[in-house]
Amino acid sequence: MDTEKCQQFEMPKSEVIGQMVEWIFQVDIFRSALELKVWEKVAAGEDTAERMASIEGWNPTGTRMLLDAICSLKLLSKQGNRYSLVPESEYYLLPNKPTYKGSLPLTEFNWEGNGKLAESIRTGKRPIHYSATTAEMVELWIADYARSWAAPESFLQQTDALWQSLNISARDGLRVLDVACGPAPKSGRWQGNIPA
Repeated sequence: MDTEKCQQFEMPKSEVIGQMVEWIFQVDIFRSALELKVWEKVAAGEDTAERMASIEGWNPTGTRMLLDAICSLKLLSKQGNRYSLVPESEYYLLPNKPTYKGSLPLTEFNWEGNGKLAESIRTGKRPIHYSATTAEMVELWIADYARSWAAPESFLQQTDALWQSLNISARDGLRVLDVACGPAPKSGRWQGNIPA
């Protein structure tokens, strides 16, 4: 490559790839915290890394690093050496709450078809998915919709925004095919099943 071409060449930045790698780390932190029930332990009074490591028999350094990493995700708060729940973790990450959302990501993380997308593309065969109609799976989805029941005005505003972004407005004769076959809070609203 001559000097003139070298001067014109500008190496592209790798920010998008860097972000993806960071997301992988964030997902792994979240998964580990869910599996270890970290938020439940903090709520029960294990609010320092030393106390949690001692009670659970975990490595103190690893425990502190995990708790600090969760703080960086804004799913825990820290003052001094004490950790506390933030509103999101209190509502959605405590297993005893009806709004608990941890079961669904754990199910998705542990689904045996994960990591087989490349194989599916090569072969054209879809990985076998878990049955979403079992009683256990229904319990997972209930928490996902709990927010819509607890704060319906906020949820309905979101659904309105979705339909407006598609330039679709409610009118007589509007028909919606709900392919996902869920409880239909989004499509049902526009078919007159959920009051506007």
